[in-house]
Amino acid sequence: METLYKAFAEDGRTLHGREPWPLPTVDGPGAWLPPVKSGLIPCRNGYHVMNSDQLAFWPGWSLYKIEAQGERLNDEDKIVVRGPVRLVRRIEAWTPESLLLWLADIVERVLPIYEAYPRSDPRLRRAVETIRASARGEATFEELQTAQEDARLTTVRTDAYSTIAAVRAATKAAVRAATVRTTGYIIRDSEDAAAYYVVTAASTAAREAVHAAVHAAAADDDETRAVERRWQNTRMWQYIRGERK
Repeated sequence: METLYKAFAEDGRTLHGREPWPLPTVDGPGAWLPPVKSGLIPCRNGYHVMNSDQLAFWPGWSLYKIEAQGERLNDEDKIVVRGPVRLVRRIEAWTPESLLLWLADIVERVLPIYEAYPRSDPRLRRAVETIRASARGEATFEELQTAQEDARLTTVRTDAYSTIAAVRAATKAAVRAATVRTTGYIIRDSEDAAAYYVVTAASTAAREAVHAAVHAAAADDDETRAVERRWQNTRMWQYIRGERK
């Protein structure tokens, strides 16, 4: 049977909707959640989970292996299940630090696209270095603020603006995730909003990195996107397996 996963915020709540799931304990898996009613509809009704090839679409601060029963609906970037569902165990090797390092990796992979053009600005690479420093606990709030501003202000006038814009967006999103994680900054005085902001920024970084690769290849096709997504997913699994730290 296919192994399924679900990503969460650090407090064990879902990334979207902020619903709490019963967590596993030393005695075994978490309690079962009941099956949903009505028809399964992606993003609207059903438990949203991932298989091993979909993890890069929905990165979170924590990751759990789950058990799911009942009807399933396969979507491109997720699987919707009716349930019952429960959390089996936490993937201990995937940590908030892993997420930040992974974000730095995916941005750094497409950064040479930007740096290949005349008058490229070194501030984007410095921003990536700040993300890595944040994962090590070595970046200050002021340094993260500077990195965010650098990513926002970096511009180059060229016919490849779409590629540069995608790299800049990926860098900015990754730095935002690092800022919230490191400083505990709460968006709009809401813990729920802060958690949502972090995971949205992480997803945006991964998506925009894919866009950058597509633009650079000058081939707006599904295969180009799939290649970059596979690379992102493979790199995430390297952290999960403890092959990268």
